[in-house]
Amino acid sequence: MSRKKVRPFYEFIDTGIFPAFICIANGYTIEKLAEGLKEYRYDLWHDALVSHESDDSDSDAIVIERTYKGKRYYFMILKHSFDFSDYHYTVLAHEVLHLCQFILRRLLNRDDEIETEAYLHTYIMSKYLENCRDRLT
Repeated sequence: MSRKKVRPFYEFIDTGIFPAFICIANGYTIEKLAEGLKEYRYDLWHDALVSHESDDSDSDAIVIERTYKGKRYYFMILKHSFDFSDYHYTVLAHEVLHLCQFILRRLLNRDDEIETEAYLHTYIMSKYLENCRDRLT
């Protein structure tokens, strides 16, 4: 069965009621994302991304949290174009869980506030999937 793929993109999303923004990249490596951020003058995001060396060579996806010039930057990089397969859904869910872990650990006790994490997880997944549907090939 042939699946539609999503054109490569990166986009910034907010996290709703939580004080964080995420750079979500679909179909990018860290290096390609850094090039795109530099080209379009997202200088602080670029500098935050490259401020530490990251190795994503063995993974299909990676979540990165950086503190740069006193601010936190969150990146979710999915190297392969999303194709709505079960595998890509599970990779996405896995990485979104890491985003929730990074974002919420400084804001609340994740053991006590389990519903809050579920809402954030749903929010990020929904935003990403909406962006993907807008970019189907």
